[in-house]
Amino acid sequence: MKPLKLVLQAFGPFAGREEIDFTRLPPGALFLISGPTGAGKTSILDGITYALYGDTSGGERSAREMRSHHADAALQTEVEFEFALGERRYRVRRVPEQERAALRGDKLVKVLAKAELFRLDGNAETGSPLAHKTTEVSALIEDLLGFKAEQFRQVVLLPQGQFRKLLAASSAERERILETLFGTATYKRVQDALKAEAAALSERAEKAALRRKTLLDQAGVATVDALIAQRDSVQVALASLADEAQRARTQDAAARAALQQGQAVEVQFVEAASASAALQALESGKAEVDAQRARLAQARRAQQVLPADNALAAARRAADEAQQRAAQAARDAAEAARRLAQTATALQAETARAPQREAAQRERLQLENLAEAVTRLAQAEAEATRRDAERIAAAKALAAVLARHEALAAKRGALAGRIDTLQPLAADAAALALRLQQAEQRAEAQAALTRARKQLATRQAAEAKARQLFDAAQQTTTAARAQLAALDARWRQAQAAILARHLHDGEACPVCGSSAHPARAQHEGELPTEQALQLATERARDAEVGLDEARRTLNAAELARATAAAEVATREAALQSGPDAASGPGGDEGPGNTLVAAQPMPPASEEAHAVTGCADRATVDEALSPPTLRRQLEAARTAAAELAPLRTQLQAADSELAAAATACEQARSQSDEAASVARSALHVADERRAGVPEVLRTPAALQAAIAAAQAARQQLEQALQQAQSAHHEAAGLDAARRAQHATLSEAVQAAVARVEEARQQFVEALQGADFCPAVHPDPSSPMAAGEVRESPPDGSLAGGSMPCAPDALADAEAAWRAALLPAARVAALETALRDADDRLAAARERAARAAQGLVGLVRPDLVALEAGATATREQVESVLARISQAQAALGTLVDTLTRVDEIARESGAIEAEYGIVGHLSDIANGNNGRNLTFQRYVLAALLDDVLRAASLRLSAMSRGRYQLQRREDVADGRRAAGLDLEVFDEYTGRSRPASTLSGGEGFMASLSLALGLSDVVQAYAGGVQLDTLFIDEGFGSLDLESLDMAMKALIDLQQRGRTVGVISHVEEMKQQIDVAIEVVQGVKGSRVRIRA
Repeated sequence: MKPLKLVLQAFGPFAGREEIDFTRLPPGALFLISGPTGAGKTSILDGITYALYGDTSGGERSAREMRSHHADAALQTEVEFEFALGERRYRVRRVPEQERAALRGDKLVKVLAKAELFRLDGNAETGSPLAHKTTEVSALIEDLLGFKAEQFRQVVLLPQGQFRKLLAASSAERERILETLFGTATYKRVQDALKAEAAALSERAEKAALRRKTLLDQAGVATVDALIAQRDSVQVALASLADEAQRARTQDAAARAALQQGQAVEVQFVEAASASAALQALESGKAEVDAQRARLAQARRAQQVLPADNALAAARRAADEAQQRAAQAARDAAEAARRLAQTATALQAETARAPQREAAQRERLQLENLAEAVTRLAQAEAEATRRDAERIAAAKALAAVLARHEALAAKRGALAGRIDTLQPLAADAAALALRLQQAEQRAEAQAALTRARKQLATRQAAEAKARQLFDAAQQTTTAARAQLAALDARWRQAQAAILARHLHDGEACPVCGSSAHPARAQHEGELPTEQALQLATERARDAEVGLDEARRTLNAAELARATAAAEVATREAALQSGPDAASGPGGDEGPGNTLVAAQPMPPASEEAHAVTGCADRATVDEALSPPTLRRQLEAARTAAAELAPLRTQLQAADSELAAAATACEQARSQSDEAASVARSALHVADERRAGVPEVLRTPAALQAAIAAAQAARQQLEQALQQAQSAHHEAAGLDAARRAQHATLSEAVQAAVARVEEARQQFVEALQGADFCPAVHPDPSSPMAAGEVRESPPDGSLAGGSMPCAPDALADAEAAWRAALLPAARVAALETALRDADDRLAAARERAARAAQGLVGLVRPDLVALEAGATATREQVESVLARISQAQAALGTLVDTLTRVDEIARESGAIEAEYGIVGHLSDIANGNNGRNLTFQRYVLAALLDDVLRAASLRLSAMSRGRYQLQRREDVADGRRAAGLDLEVFDEYTGRSRPASTLSGGEGFMASLSLALGLSDVVQAYAGGVQLDTLFIDEGFGSLDLESLDMAMKALIDLQQRGRTVGVISHVEEMKQQIDVAIEVVQGVKGSRVRIRA
């Protein structure tokens, strides 16, 4: 996280709005935050912490308490902080809960806490909103920075009086901080995954055991052996039941055969009884069959009369149709007579309209006489229209000439303005060429500086690698020396032991000469050989040679790094003293401006000078870069080249403008003349218009009126002709209808005669079929005289003279109709009679055959036979049911045994897998005797790197006395371990807790730990970026030498590109740190200013 800008308003001791622009500080600066006690130095850190987390730097004051007591009651307390994370920039703004003066009245209104976070991608003013709620902003800040507020205060910002927090933190607290910094959550997920997998395997094993127990409990046994014994018992019982089933099936087969034989004999007896009963039933129904025979004969006689009846019906239908057509002809004749009378009346009315036809003819002639006057009026109006069009065209021409005059005037103004704009740019070309030359020289120097810095970084890396090789060679040499010393001591002890073996009491020792040997030298184990001692000596000698080579390599690397650093410093100094030094960081003016200031400053130079004065260094560099100056120079030269043709165009525009003024006067004169002629033509048209009616003033209207009059006359003539034609047509239709009616009346009489003839034939048919007795006719009756009378409406034969008795004729016809049957019914009766005869013959034959089959047979006792068969069948079914039950029980037992075997194999696989996964889970989750988890093991390795980097600084600050190290032993097996810290004291040669350090020592250890943590985190890719560190006090507890060592550590950190901000009252630090943010205390609140 890199701070860019902090704005404090009515916050802490700052009564107004104070803005701290960190971009004005040199990159990677070591700067001091100075000011008297109570001025508000710590409030700057409070503002940063509050903007990010809604909390203060020390966590001891709430946000409400940070409102300035000096601020105006109407001014709102708020903090705004811009910072960078890599290439991205963000702005966070917070308003704490507070009370401020109302806009109206003297009351106070409560303002709720607010927060908002923006990403400043393209628009640095507004940006893209990311969150607008306090909780959302805090959570997003934690995700972006990778810290919570407490961790931020332990790693990035060391608050006043709390610098020992990270040093004294517990192992669990330090684990959370390191996990966030190094992003080791993956290792935590690995150990959690192993733990979850081990738990899942354990759960699977428990479920498998539970399933096995449930299966055995369901089988009613306790062990698998008992289950196998139960299966064998069921198999033996099944074999016994199979034999019993075979015996039962044999007995059942014999009983069923006896029953079937008895049932066959019983069927014969039943068939004989059934045949006899059927024969008796058929013979009892013989009378009904005879009646059907008589009914069939009667129906056949009735069929003979049907042709005569059909002929009579057809004659009657023809007579009815003839009567209907005659009635319709009478109606049509009456309608024709009525139509003839109507047309005669209409013809008389049209003949009476002769005066109207004559009036229409006269009107048409009068209208035709107006044609000449209308023609002359049209000519006058056309002339007036033409003259008016000429007037309008002249007016348009005048307007066009005026518009061209105005356009030319505008064009001339634009040309004059463009010339005025380009003249200053063209005049600035020489100055821009000079500045471009200076900028290119500075860019070349800057590129050389960049190459020198890259070379310095490469040589620094080579130096670091050489130092690592030197440290490794030194450790190898120390180990070889220790091994040689130990082996030499063992060899000497072994030699003494060899001599001691040959010593005897009373004999002199060949080494000391003593004859007493109270404590002889002894040696246990294998005796070292001289070859081993010689090999250890050679290894120590090789290690010494390697150490000397590594030392020479390190010295060469340090010399190369110093040479590169000197080149970088020389080039930086050259850039600072160059002609464009004023545009670089650290000031707005400098000797580099002298050359430019000596020239007259054109507008473009003034703009560049304004850009140079901007606070944004990136904008300044861009404005003074060679590409920008080259574009400005090209623009100036382009402007100079454009000026000559523009001046020529301006002269041409003046000539065109004068010509346009002359054209305007001519067009105005022509327009006035055209208007006068148009008024004269309009007057002539008005005079001719007065002699013609208004509705007939146009030729088209006159022709329409003539056509209308002609149409009215033609309509009257046409109406007369239509009336005459309609009367003639009606007279012809009346005569035709009369003739048609007479013809149809004769047809009706003929149809009535045909009906009477058909009726006579029908009566004769009844007599022929024996339905009506015949009688002799009376000579005096009308029938005998040949008269024909109309039949009654119902069609009966009761009226008129008949060859049948009148009283019996109706009964005969009714009897005939009752006897008449449909053809399908007759066919059905015939079929039924044939079937009855066939059934009777078949029944007699069946009865005789059944009686013959009973000869010699005795009727069996079926009840007893069925009871025996039922008993044997029930016995078979009982045995089969027991077999089925036994088979089901056996299948259940076999299935249970199979499932138990599967569970056993599954349990074995689970146990084998759990042996691996469970062991890994125990190791990864700290169940390993040291209570050290996988993630804590990784963090311990990372912490060792941090402690090595921190110990280098602490050792230097403590003059070689102290080093930080990680505690390896487990003091309390119940809590997390592996990340506890302690200090190694070179004076005592022992380790002790970090809490035993004094105040100054603790500050040096905390500072070293923070700096080492920053180094290591930056070195690991993917870690949290720690490029800024704030330290609030603590240096006052150091002596001058320790303070000097601390300052060297801070300067070394600053030279590596880190930004370090320090709050201190120590005078020595004020003298050594040039860059400062000064807090000036005042009666009405504090102010801030930057000294860069």
